[in-house]
Amino acid sequence: NSTNRLIFTIEDDNHPSFNSFAVADNEELEKLRILTTSKMKPISIDPSAYPKWLDQHKASSAMLEKQSMVTFKEMPLFSIVVPLFNTPEKLFKEMVESVLKQSYSNWELVLVNASPDNSALVDMVETAKNKDVRIKVIELANNSGISKNTLAGTKEAKGDFICFLDHDDTLEPSALYEYARAINAENNADLIYCDEDKLFANGSYGDPFFKPDLSIDLLRSVNYICHFLAIRKTLFDSLEYGDEQYDGAQDHD
Repeated sequence: NSTNRLIFTIEDDNHPSFNSFAVADNEELEKLRILTTSKMKPISIDPSAYPKWLDQHKASSAMLEKQSMVTFKEMPLFSIVVPLFNTPEKLFKEMVESVLKQSYSNWELVLVNASPDNSALVDMVETAKNKDVRIKVIELANNSGISKNTLAGTKEAKGDFICFLDHDDTLEPSALYEYARAINAENNADLIYCDEDKLFANGSYGDPFFKPDLSIDLLRSVNYICHFLAIRKTLFDSLEYGDEQYDGAQDHD
């Protein structure tokens, strides 16, 4: 059997006279592989470590306070369009609260209610509308499917960017701030998306989806952009959107 060895050289730029090396044989390499595999496991496949990682990367209350005082050179208006259909109370309230808690304040929330006979939802929508002038409500006579319902909301949107949010989604409080910051860093940006994860019924987070920069090959394979998608309104208005044949795949469309 052939024997493989790795030779590591060790140098210190601050002390050029110091240098050394180490040799690792097969047995040591296997131990190293096992150790590094456990230490360097991707967070996306390590559910026990993800909550801790998330806590370390969330914007703190102090950071959110600072974000709320920032004035960018460009302060885009974000129109967050949410199609509603028999939305459960808990999900609706969590979604609305996550928008109200945004550290970036230049937004409007466009609620498109396609279940006018659901009196409980109608009341919740009206309560939300009365809570903040930035919340707009569109009442549809009937449900035409998520694509056409969403399109009805985009037609009433006044923002520089249209943002697509489902009725069971929530946003991190720094989300719109980060989008505004990205737009100011790349002022020709027409489309923005972000990582996402799942919020489970017990209040815990998991199953994160960490996404790359734009990948045409990946886009042709899976709906990886998905949530939370924002697109410049002037570009969106040039597209043909709202075909019900894409219901269920409307985000990818």
